[in-house]
Amino acid sequence: MLPAYFVKIDKIPLKSTGKLDRNALPAPDTKDFQGSYVEPTNDVEKAICKAFEKVLGLDRVGIKDDFYEMGGDSLKAIEAVVETKLNGINVSHIFRGRCPEEIAKIYQESVISDDGISADEKNDEAMKIEHPLTTEQLYMVDYQLYTPKSTMYNLFTMLKVDTKLYNMEDLAKAMYNVLKNHPALLTTFHFNEDGDLVQKYNPDLLEEIKVEHISEFDFNQIKDNLVMPFKLIDSKLYRCRVFQTEKAGYAFIDVHHSLFDGTSFKVLMANMVKSYMGVELDKDYYYYILDKREKEQQSEFYNEAREYYEKMYEDVEWSVKPEVDHETRDNEMGELASKLDIKDEEMSIVEKNFKISRNEFFITVALLTLSQYNKKDNVKITWIYNGRDDANSMNSVGLLFRDLPVALKLNDKRTIRDLYQDVHKQVQNAIKYSCYPYEDLDAEVVSEDGACLLYQQDIRDGGDLEEMNIEMIDVRQNQAASQALMDIQILDGEGGLETMIDYSASRYDEDSIVKFKDIFMKITQLLLHHTTQDDITVGDVRWEISTENSFFKFVAGIFSRKA
Repeated sequence: MLPAYFVKIDKIPLKSTGKLDRNALPAPDTKDFQGSYVEPTNDVEKAICKAFEKVLGLDRVGIKDDFYEMGGDSLKAIEAVVETKLNGINVSHIFRGRCPEEIAKIYQESVISDDGISADEKNDEAMKIEHPLTTEQLYMVDYQLYTPKSTMYNLFTMLKVDTKLYNMEDLAKAMYNVLKNHPALLTTFHFNEDGDLVQKYNPDLLEEIKVEHISEFDFNQIKDNLVMPFKLIDSKLYRCRVFQTEKAGYAFIDVHHSLFDGTSFKVLMANMVKSYMGVELDKDYYYYILDKREKEQQSEFYNEAREYYEKMYEDVEWSVKPEVDHETRDNEMGELASKLDIKDEEMSIVEKNFKISRNEFFITVALLTLSQYNKKDNVKITWIYNGRDDANSMNSVGLLFRDLPVALKLNDKRTIRDLYQDVHKQVQNAIKYSCYPYEDLDAEVVSEDGACLLYQQDIRDGGDLEEMNIEMIDVRQNQAASQALMDIQILDGEGGLETMIDYSASRYDEDSIVKFKDIFMKITQLLLHHTTQDDITVGDVRWEISTENSFFKFVAGIFSRKA
């Protein structure tokens, strides 16, 4: 609870009313508060210090300076990893070491333990052998088999292009090159001799993409029947087609989620543009990443990670999901979306004042919402970390994210500032220990299927597509089903912040989800507009939410609309 910085001032600035004028207080200059400067002693320390200086906007960083105390977070850690240009350094090294001196030690130990074989060679070797499915892949396969004839995990998009600007034959070749470049897309699942489900690179899946010349009328008849269920075992898990009509060109791609995630979509779109323009594509190290994760299971740090999760989350009866209305094996999909009515500058003030990320803010909101809805004090959800923690993984397509936990033990006296810091620390530790798949823990620690918060940032944006006159158009999803009990997505793009709740409509009534959404939005607004140094407590939030009082009068009505 100690402030991060202390600033001496000659006098306290006051308003004309005699009250403290907080806006007139001088902002601390973090450069003045770094510890005694200790210069780098080797090239590795120097590279890390220089990277920290650039991503944090500082003039000088010494080897004793703590990355997170200087304003670092998980996103800046990823930027720093890329900026160091050190082969093999990853985000976990930064989370574990925190200061350049310790990070360099951890990094150099991992390099020394390495066998000197290049990442390219290791990836090529890893592509020749079978690999077990990851915990996240197994979950999706199991859930898909629960509703096998559904398209619950189909991730698809349709691009519309102007044929006066783009040659469709060249676009088809570009898509072919992209598929060839990403080995995860050319992967099949099968059972090995021991009955375990494994994955293996299968280059024979790659087929030439031919432009289909059809009428616009016929295209409109076809396009809404393109999304179909995948056969999971011994089968290709992607589809790609290119059409040309008298009006436009269209490119369709559909990939099963077990080999594809949100970051993969961004990589794929960016590489399609590069390939069309004749730019050589960066290598995809998907199988090297799998191989590294498998080898990590033999390390002492892997065991340390397991012990952290056990100690942190065991021996507590956590409330992990909104209480369901129906117990059934049916799996109908439900979806509820609402604009969050948040200005970016408002969000930035909260992030700066409380030193939290946007992801951590909404995790806190989701936990408070779950507590308020269920009337429970001990609440836990999961959140998604994209799993790209080193330079080699930035261009990789595949299901690489990690499903990580965060929990709060609430009582009326805990302050929101305290909750933010609790969540912030758990998020940092979860990334630090993300080498261990949390969902693999015993049932006593990992509860039943629960709610998940997904901060999607700009997942809906197609990058440079709009500037290149490429439009993403809607395609009907046939045979849809719920892919989770409840996912609370925060979509953050050019259109502003929006919440999208995907849920099992077979287990929740619509009125219940509307109630949950309304509580979520109320708590979001309450925390968003509380940016002063005065602490509010969990009890204050509960009282505000459960009564019609002054705070909500100025936003009367915005929470009652069904989106």
